[in-house]
Amino acid sequence: MNKDYLLFFGNGGGRYNSVTQYLATGGFQIVIGDKFRIHVDPGPSTTAYLKQMNVSPETVNAILVTHLHLDHAHDVPILAEGMRSGKTAPPVGTLVGTPDTIAGVDEYHRGFFKQIYQLSVGDRFTLSEDHQVEVTATHAEHCKNLQAIGFIVSANGWRVGITGDTVQYPGFTEAYSNVNVLIAYLRGPENYISKSHLSLDTLAPSVAEMRKAGHLRAVILTHFGWRITNPGGPIRSQEQASKLKNHTDVPTHAAYLGFKFSL
Repeated sequence: MNKDYLLFFGNGGGRYNSVTQYLATGGFQIVIGDKFRIHVDPGPSTTAYLKQMNVSPETVNAILVTHLHLDHAHDVPILAEGMRSGKTAPPVGTLVGTPDTIAGVDEYHRGFFKQIYQLSVGDRFTLSEDHQVEVTATHAEHCKNLQAIGFIVSANGWRVGITGDTVQYPGFTEAYSNVNVLIAYLRGPENYISKSHLSLDTLAPSVAEMRKAGHLRAVILTHFGWRITNPGGPIRSQEQASKLKNHTDVPTHAAYLGFKFSL
């Protein structure tokens, strides 16, 4: 039985959620057999949500960061502190990101990591020999003068695609055509036009095309912005998931704090 799963420490993104924590911005983990944990995009208050969910930072083996914005990378140093068993402990774990993301982590905390990988689009490497975890950097188009990537993480026969913050670009569909689970960062709902983020209107046609390849079995929406959920309006995350499922016939889930998905 496959014991691998995804575990979400929030589903929020953007300035408002980073400041207010109206939606938690703790990112998510890929957990392989309860023995290898990969934390993706640890935004503000990540370690508080780990504590809330009884997950020790010392169990984290690697951190993957799509780009340097604070709602994705703020808690990298704090999580790095927690990954070591004590102040004088030797470096542990792995940090993965673009060159400017790595440079954005202060030198002191970079020294906490046993390995650091600086990735460009198309780079692929083995994150764990013992658990046969492979990571590939995918293209992302987010903001000018900022290096951004997505990821495909694979192990034990499954492949998880992580879009990161990006707009739709030529080749987006093909980049994730072989994944089994797509984690899509959805900043805005239908009819939302953005120069830096996906919306339901831009994501849905790609998911429909990915479905035709025959590998995709689920989409998980996360990293919601103000336009999807805010105190002045209804919670629209599940609505967006339902609309994407109806449009594509692909099972779609809206992530939330504590959401767990078996791989």
